[in-house]
Amino acid sequence: MAKNTKKQKCVHCLKVPEEITFDHAIPKSWYSKITSKDVHKPKAPACLECNQKLGRQEKFLSHIMWMCMPETHPLREELAARVYRACGMGRDGKPLPELSDKEREERMKYAKRLLSSTRPSSGIDEKNLFPGFGFHAGYPKEIQRATFIPENLVSEVASKVVKGIEYIQKGSQRYIETPYQLHVFFPKNTESPSFQEIRAKCSIFSDGTNTIQRGADPKKPLEPIYIIRLWNQWEIWGVIMHEERYKKL
Repeated sequence: MAKNTKKQKCVHCLKVPEEITFDHAIPKSWYSKITSKDVHKPKAPACLECNQKLGRQEKFLSHIMWMCMPETHPLREELAARVYRACGMGRDGKPLPELSDKEREERMKYAKRLLSSTRPSSGIDEKNLFPGFGFHAGYPKEIQRATFIPENLVSEVASKVVKGIEYIQKGSQRYIETPYQLHVFFPKNTESPSFQEIRAKCSIFSDGTNTIQRGADPKKPLEPIYIIRLWNQWEIWGVIMHEERYKKL
């Protein structure tokens, strides 16, 4: 954290704090240490309050999602090991020996919090499952548990990612502010012709773990569409649009 001598705004709340921090556009912990070991991890300016709040949200959301990844996912083992460690355990389920009693107790509380977000999966309509995640193959559905994620948590973290990437896009240092609005959504059928047509028009960038696409109509350069695929599993679509145009939809 440093004095905000350049009077930069927080990319999230748009306030000008006295001190500024720099928030990773895609959370640093969300990169694979194997496939993204040496890639540049861009940051955007953020106030300490937003940075810390979003950091807590990113951690909780990612831990839930990593445990829901299919067993066959190439990053499953690496990311699941991080969740176990956050809960004070190794992948074998045994307590980490290097932790103090106090730290072990805190991590156990966190583990209980993660578990408290799950429910028996009986009666779950598969149509309501989050896109990209679902039941684990090879295990009876009746012994599996479903995780409930607050909609506002998913939307806030997804918005944070899009805002950060738009800020660093080709050095634009752009803030999404009036009269423009950001809208994020998570399409279930991304293979439909209409979605594929949009996807084909968006340029692609990969950092080794995540794939980012961005495209905009030349007549509306400030209204891009983002397609962000995290861990090749969770797809965020973000649309930046002039508020007047959005009202007419």
